[in-house]
Amino acid sequence: MKGFLLISVVIAFAFSTGFTYDNYCSTECSANSLFLNCPAPWTIEATSRLKRVWWRTPLIHHQMVYSMRRIGSPPGSVFTAGKYSVRYEAQGFDGSNSTCRVTFTVKVTECPPIPQIGQSVLRCTNGNIWPSRCDFYCPEGYQMSGGYSSTTTCTRTGDWSPGTFPICRLIKCPKLPRPRNTQMTCRSSTIRQGTWCQFTCIPGYNMHGSPMRTCVKSEWTGVQPTCEDELPPNFLGCPAKSVRVDVQQGMGSKRVFYPMPIAFDRYQPVEVSLVSGQVSGSWFHLGNNLVHLVAVDGAGNVAHCRFNIQVIDNQPPRFQYCPKPIFAYSDPKVTFVVVNYTTPVAMDNSSPNPINVTRVLGRESGSTFSPGVYTIQYTANDDTGNYAECVFYIVVKVSSCKPLTSSKSVYRTCSRNPPFIRGTWCDLSCVEGRFVGSPIRSCGKDGWSGQPSACIETIPGSNNETTMPSIPPLKIGTEDPIQ
Repeated sequence: MKGFLLISVVIAFAFSTGFTYDNYCSTECSANSLFLNCPAPWTIEATSRLKRVWWRTPLIHHQMVYSMRRIGSPPGSVFTAGKYSVRYEAQGFDGSNSTCRVTFTVKVTECPPIPQIGQSVLRCTNGNIWPSRCDFYCPEGYQMSGGYSSTTTCTRTGDWSPGTFPICRLIKCPKLPRPRNTQMTCRSSTIRQGTWCQFTCIPGYNMHGSPMRTCVKSEWTGVQPTCEDELPPNFLGCPAKSVRVDVQQGMGSKRVFYPMPIAFDRYQPVEVSLVSGQVSGSWFHLGNNLVHLVAVDGAGNVAHCRFNIQVIDNQPPRFQYCPKPIFAYSDPKVTFVVVNYTTPVAMDNSSPNPINVTRVLGRESGSTFSPGVYTIQYTANDDTGNYAECVFYIVVKVSSCKPLTSSKSVYRTCSRNPPFIRGTWCDLSCVEGRFVGSPIRSCGKDGWSGQPSACIETIPGSNNETTMPSIPPLKIGTEDPIQ
């Protein structure tokens, strides 16, 4: 038609941040319309219950339109879910009228509210409106169960995916048994997450394991404790020092009676056994005699009692043989003589056999001695320090005898001239008269042998003899050699 222009217009609608059309609308304006375009109805999927909607004001033929008005909310208004229509009316110069309706629908997709399930905590990005995502959490002391996902999403269909929700159940640990010989104290009677139990042993027992255990994720931390008896029994009457007794005279042992120690464990008597040593009333030898007793309780703990029975030897050794003074004689021509003597013999009550002796002074047997007096000393010591002495003397003299008593009537013939040394002999006789005494005398270590000699004068009378008083023997060589 001449004078009219048919215009086909494609209109794209753009909106502010966060809001867009999901489709475009296009329209063809009729030749007699005062509007160049009028948008087709559209739907907006909102992600909240309030939606700001924008659109362009419909274009008009300015040469033909005298005025235009809007009936309804302006672009950029906030709408809730629902269907809306905004009417635009235009009046031409020629008195004609045209109408353009802007029609749109605000669609809010809501999923059913998630019910409160037990103690679960729900955190959603957009409530229950698409495309909200909700995460399930369990508070402290609870854990998620049921084997379901901890996340769900609100879909365009208005359903939750997945549609099953987890459950928070109270975290519990199995009940702890109370070990024997322990005292158990727990934080609360309900055994839940964080509950702790503390264990202590009764006096006399030692703990092995964890003194405190805590319920964490349905399990107890640490190791179940046990209280074990590790204390040995107590001995009463165990001597702290050695029991000292003196040995009897001449004895090498002593019969000793001692009080038997006793043992207790937890105030209960415990049997005492002898491990080593001798029981009370036995004979104990000289020195230290160890007595070892043990007591074992029901847990196998062992207590020991050790003490010594000390039999004290306070008796010195005794010499069974100690030489008497020894006299030795040397030849005048020789200045020494070899002297042999028997070593002294000592006994002690600590041994049935002779004990060792030690020469502490003088020369040993078989040594050479010149004339003089020599002191020989031996000592004997027992194991406890007692000692005895044996002292004897060796007297060495030059072998000589005193001159024989001479008289005119005794005739003497000797094997050598004075001095008369050992081994010298003399033959004695009378020149006249009767001879009395030993006719032959020899010089020995003790002096002259025999009896002194004399010649008795014969007096006429009865039997032509006169009896003279007896002559006492002369003591020769009996002087004390020490003096």
